[in-house]
Amino acid sequence: MGSVTRERIAKWEVLAGWVTAIGMLVARLVTVYLQFSRASVDPVLVGQAILKSVVLIVVVALYRRAQWPSYLLVAVWPIGFLYAWLVARAPLPVLAVGLLVGVGFVLGMRGTRTLRALNA
Repeated sequence: MGSVTRERIAKWEVLAGWVTAIGMLVARLVTVYLQFSRASVDPVLVGQAILKSVVLIVVVALYRRAQWPSYLLVAVWPIGFLYAWLVARAPLPVLAVGLLVGVGFVLGMRGTRTLRALNA
């Protein structure tokens, strides 16, 4: 496979990871909004949700410029997935979406790694 084709595929993989991160950011911001719209607001949960949102904003902003955001998302994803599966006992459709998110993150990491190798 030629380097032009590899670069094109890698850019699509990076785009898949970036769009997945944007989807997570939108879901997180909706969660923050819903927490603020409740009558009783738990400051600890709201603080955690805001902190996660800020981290995701930084990750989305830097995703296409640096390699570490894709690695961070792949490193953190199994923690949330295993928590949803083993502790929270999430239903099967939620776990299926979680697996798709993991695939998106792995594709993004693979694309960033390929682009870095091609540009080296």
